[in-house]
Amino acid sequence: MPKTIYAKAGVPVRLKITSEDVVHGFAIDGLPVKITELIPGKTEYVTFTPATPGTYYYHCTTYCGLSHAMMFGQIIVTARR
Repeated sequence: MPKTIYAKAGVPVRLKITSEDVVHGFAIDGLPVKITELIPGKTEYVTFTPATPGTYYYHCTTYCGLSHAMMFGQIIVTARR
């Protein structure tokens, strides 16, 4: 996953998420997006439409080892013009 994702308010976003190693989780704070289990080798898709411009943070929600603390990023949502 990139550390920064850019989106526009009111425009649907679709993320393709795959775990290559262990079970992970995924959530975006402030948006109704949550995957409880990302099973290794299985691809999940999440689709959402951010309504409000701002910065939203995503992170792994399942402890997955020593690199768990580094599994985060941001989605910067700008106004639609």
